[in-house]
Amino acid sequence: MAGRHKIFDQELAMEKASELFRLKGYKSTSLEDLINVMQIQKGSFYNTFGSKKDLFLEIIKVYDNKSLNNFRKALNETDNPIELIKSIFLKLACDTPNKAINGCFAGNTIVELDCIDKELTNQAKLHLIQLEQIFIEQIELAKANNKVNPNLNSEFIGNYLLNLWNGLNISRRIYPASEELKKKVEFQLAVLN
Repeated sequence: MAGRHKIFDQELAMEKASELFRLKGYKSTSLEDLINVMQIQKGSFYNTFGSKKDLFLEIIKVYDNKSLNNFRKALNETDNPIELIKSIFLKLACDTPNKAINGCFAGNTIVELDCIDKELTNQAKLHLIQLEQIFIEQIELAKANNKVNPNLNSEFIGNYLLNLWNGLNISRRIYPASEELKKKVEFQLAVLN
């Protein structure tokens, strides 16, 4: 017997669920919360997503693909990838308080679930490891094109930038859209000059 056709936009439902998870976290988001925000029936939820954990895992994967692909595309389209990387960090420092409170989806997942669910945590860690690898690749390219000091240790700087990313996503919750935070980020990015 064939299943019933979906009568909802799965992508839109996942976006709504993603925003709810960002706002409340994984543990504090109930199935009832998800069904309400996604505007679907419980049966449709289970038939489409399986479980809350399966949905969350799928959201992490979609977020990974979308955000990392967009970042790679932007880097490939610019003449100066190092300046683009700097501008992304500075944009984070200047985000509105509403955006700043969200932090990094992958980072939030690791902090919340590291001791609770290794599968979800590992998927989030993979995202940040891939981000670090992009930083390393861009440092290598910049060194080859004489855009940064050729003596920089690309792996060290890539790890440094990932650490800055993680720290900034917490600091911007403390000091949202502050000139002081922007100055600190500019200081930390001077390593790329």
